[in-house]
Amino acid sequence: MYPSKTLLLTPLHIFNFATVLSTALYVPEKLTYALKYSFLRYSYIFPHLIKPPSTEILNKISFALVIQGYLLIPVFLYNLLVLDRYKLLWGSIFKVAEIYALFTLFSVGLFLQKRNPFYAISAIVFFGIMIAPARRAELLGLMLTILFMVFLYVRHNRRYLKAGLAVLGSLVILAVGGFLYLAEYKKDHRFVTAMRIIEGEITLNDEVLNSLSSRRWDILKAGLKVIEKDFSQGNIVHLLIGHGIYSGQKLDPPPPIRGLEFYESIVFVQEFIQRGFLGVIAMIFIFARSIIFLIRLNLDDQREIILLPFAAYLVFYNLSTIFTPYVNATMPLALFTFAVAEACKRNKVQAGSTV
Repeated sequence: MYPSKTLLLTPLHIFNFATVLSTALYVPEKLTYALKYSFLRYSYIFPHLIKPPSTEILNKISFALVIQGYLLIPVFLYNLLVLDRYKLLWGSIFKVAEIYALFTLFSVGLFLQKRNPFYAISAIVFFGIMIAPARRAELLGLMLTILFMVFLYVRHNRRYLKAGLAVLGSLVILAVGGFLYLAEYKKDHRFVTAMRIIEGEITLNDEVLNSLSSRRWDILKAGLKVIEKDFSQGNIVHLLIGHGIYSGQKLDPPPPIRGLEFYESIVFVQEFIQRGFLGVIAMIFIFARSIIFLIRLNLDDQREIILLPFAAYLVFYNLSTIFTPYVNATMPLALFTFAVAEACKRNKVQAGSTV
């Protein structure tokens, strides 16, 4: 049966429409990518077409993800210590951060549900691994998402305020420790620059902003010039659906990094260039509706606490793309887990049974 009353299907249709049409018109050599990624985003539909799993199965899935996080640690360490690279079984440095963010969120979710110290320790371990690749966007997105999850939980369960504060305290200690490690030991220039700003040694200017942002400041300014030109020339079609994915090298000015095909800066600027007004509006709806869904979970009900990490992973994904491309290979997974939570909530899954 075709899913009805879903939160994200209409914005996904609009987002995919802008993606495919603009790419077909202006970057036809990339049309295969546009079609492939648009199709994968419809992973969101599948959980709405089947009977939602029972709470028992959801708990088993959550536990399995935590165990998977531990099983991948030797792989991560082998890649890091022997091969000197940040990698799991697949993907690049980005996937280490994104996948261990998933394991962290499910550990936090299980801790809030069961209050078992094992899950708190697991969250700390996975968060520590997630810090290692120094992916600032993913780190910021994960911290904000965990803060949000714990805030919502404590708001409904004030008797567990101390447990919530313990989670947040551990998070802050890990984040500060990770920052100092990257600045003082690894000498990552981005964190060294941030430390020098904090200590008052340097002030913000274009050069410093570029150092902090890995040249995103220059890319942002180039992207704004493209948008300004579209407005001044009245390029209605470009403003409506964008210039197509990976179109940067065809535009004036191009991204100021050799070979970069998109304006990787603030997500709304780069996606406006690629997918226009329609794409950005659709993206904003996905952002807003995922957060509203999380807020509306009834965390006084054990059945809905279970859904917390399933829904939160899309919120993390959205927040972690504020300064990076919105679309990557993890998006279908984030949409899928959110759809699981949405379908279960709508059908009021009962403990130990399927609806």
